[in-house]
Formats: sequence, structure tokens, C-alpha cells
Amino acid sequence: MRGIGRLRLYLTALKDYRHFVAPGGENLIAGPYIGEFGYECMEWQSFVNAQAGRFKKIYVISYPGRAALYPECELITHQFDLATAGYGHGRRKSEQLLQIAKMTAARLGLRSYRIFLPTILAQPLIRKLIPQRWMVFGGRSNIKYDVAFHFRNIRKEGPDKRINFSLNSADQLAILCQHAGLACVAIGHPEQSHCPPCCIDCRSVELQCTIDVIGSARLVVGQLSGPMHLASLCKKSIVTWAEGAHRIALARRWNPHQTQINVVTDSTFCPEPLDVIKAIENCHKMLAGK
Repeated sequence: MRGIGRLRLYLTALKDYRHFVAPGGENLIAGPYIGEFGYECMEWQSFVNAQAGRFKKIYVISYPGRAALYPECELITHQFDLATAGYGHGRRKSEQLLQIAKMTAARLGLRSYRIFLPTILAQPLIRKLIPQRWMVFGGRSNIKYDVAFHFRNIRKEGPDKRINFSLNSADQLAILCQHAGLACVAIGHPEQSHCPPCCIDCRSVELQCTIDVIGSARLVVGQLSGPMHLASLCKKSIVTWAEGAHRIALARRWNPHQTQINVVTDSTFCPEPLDVIKAIENCHKMLAGK
């Protein structure tokens, strides 16, 4: 059955790939992307941005506020809820995504276009046929904060319900940083992340605002999640943790700008706040020595 399942996935990806390489097509409809933010940072945006210059215009269908990931494209927002979209690149069938892409093209009045569906990326053999472009997001900013925290606070449909750092631990960690004289700010989506009372609240739906805050912080700290991958794309050092050595190994393998990754632990999603503050202080010492 596994062999049959793999064959079905390959044939589906191959069928979807034909919409991408079809003859003609002045414009490109990329998406809809309805998966996790981390995979959008690590994979999807790099494949889309590599198409710049090949088409008259690229329209990317993604979540609201994500325009900063696609500086040479036009963002078209969809209404999918992140909490129910599933893990990875999302769990919707390619037929549904294709229908949305075609409806978007019709709404825009496009007649000559190709469609790039994220389901193509499910097959390694087909992925190798598509180039990637790794951009550095954000520029040099005046340092205002010692630490930018991302405390993931979302419950998603699916089997994994444990991957939030506890709110109580987040508040304790922020207080420890305050006692250490560290200026702290919270980043992330306002509805999907936590801001401790003693942190400056810079959570925002607009990703450009988050990128600007990341650029103005010495260090980005949080459990391994999408904003940690975004920080890596901004060439900002991170302090992170996760449950499972394979998660950390993936972050180390995927590191296009060779960002410094400092790991508190790979055995839990909720380490002790004292262990995290120790890693933060050690990382600040290393950064000061450069």
C-alpha cells in the first residue's frame, strides 16, 4: 500500500507540474499556499521568488500580511484559517487549490497564465526541476532591543498538541530577562503568539513589521517555529529549542545564510526558563566578542 500511495502522490505532483510548465502563459498564479508559516519561509517563498523575471507578473495567493516575503510579486489573500490548514504545506487537495487559482485568475481578468501549486513540492524528483532563490529579508537597523521573543500560542487541528511553550514559563523568562537588564520585545501574529506583560508588544499581522523588529534586535528567541526560520532569513542569531533531535537537525541543514543557531535543548518544547536565560546570556557574550 505504501508503494501505491507514493505512486499516487508522484502522479498528482506530475499532473500539477504540467500546469506550471504549460506552453505560453505571460503571468504566474502561485498558490494558494495554505500550509505552515515555517514551510512558507523554508521552501515555498524561495521557489516563488526564483520565478521573478520569467513572467510579466506573479500573483501569490497566501495569508494576509505576507507580502514582505514576495517583494517582486503581488499578494492575493485567501480566507483559510491557519489553525485548520494542517501541517507542512497544508492538507487541501490539489483539485481544490487548482480551482481557487483559476477563479483568482478569472477575477483578475487574466487570460495568459500558468499555475504553480505548492503540491508540486511534495515530490523530491519534481522539486529538483524548479530553482530556488534565497533572499535576505530586512536590512541593517539600529539596535533597540536585546531580545525579540516569539512565544507560539496556537492550537492546531491534528495530532501534535504539545508544541507551545507554556504561557507561565514565557512570563517567567521575560521577568528573568528584565532583571538581567535586557530590553525585550514580543513578535508574532497577535492571535497566534503570546506577549508577556513586561515585554514591548510588537506583534503584527503585517510581516514587514515583524521583519523590522527582528532587524532591530540583537537576538531572536523562541521554540523552533516559523518566526525562528524567518529570523534565519534575516541573518539574525537565534536561541531556540524543540522536542526531537530531528527538528533541530532540520533547522541546521536548512540554513541558507549560515545563521548562528544556539540550542537550549532538543528534548522538550518547554525547557526551564533558567536554562533559556542562561543560553541567552551566553549568546549575548558571543555576539559582543565578535
